[in-house]
Amino acid sequence: MYNDFYVEKIEKQTRLLGSLRYRKKININEFHAALEPDNYVYRDRTVFDKHTDKLRIGDFWSGWDKYLWLNCKIKIPGEWQNEEIVGVFDFGITSGGFTSGFESLIFINNIPCQGVDMHHQEVFFTGKAGKTLLLDFRLWSGLDGSGLGTLQYHQIKKAFIAILDPAIDELYYLTRNLIETIQILPADNPARYKSEAILTGTYELLDFTDSGHEAFGNSARKALDYCRRALGEAGTKKDVCISFIGHTHIDLAWKWRYRHTR
Repeated sequence: MYNDFYVEKIEKQTRLLGSLRYRKKININEFHAALEPDNYVYRDRTVFDKHTDKLRIGDFWSGWDKYLWLNCKIKIPGEWQNEEIVGVFDFGITSGGFTSGFESLIFINNIPCQGVDMHHQEVFFTGKAGKTLLLDFRLWSGLDGSGLGTLQYHQIKKAFIAILDPAIDELYYLTRNLIETIQILPADNPARYKSEAILTGTYELLDFTDSGHEAFGNSARKALDYCRRALGEAGTKKDVCISFIGHTHIDLAWKWRYRHTR
């Protein structure tokens, strides 16, 4: 049986592993920014036709039920043709109870594509190698969840494009799931012991001495092969039963205002 300190040590290494999923990062350091007027009826990006400011990585923005637009152009390197291309964006915070926080919608070449928030920071640019892309983000500051109109503060923390390494990405999520499983199982549960053994065996194969070197990538692939095999060999008889119940709610009745509905 492994002690909690050992698992905690591996958990810290897993955070490092998460950052190593991205190769050849190209930072986006600056955005044009425009605050959307309160009486603005959303149609398109004409908000940029008026005065715009600039926001850089590390800058703060704030508001209560306010919309802020960010804009930039990026050029995807042509040599990334056969790679998994991803953009990573972190523009704010969400409270622990998820009753406040920022949300945003990204437009790529004027076409709305997906939400970007604390749970969806990755945007995939599949098939866009060699192309110049116009990115617009319509950010919502969020509400405070109490109805008191407390100003919400956010920070432009992260923005870059990169190549996503699929093997390291899969290894990161497998080991993170193992850690989260271990943390909720009782110490005397056989499934916990199995999970600890698989997790430890996986990390013993990782070479963090030079994370930017080819040797690390090779060790990550060996670790992934071991982790897949060990999980497969754990047996068809499972010690853990997981049940899922789907649930949703109408945000208008919980937090949102009427004008946020469509």
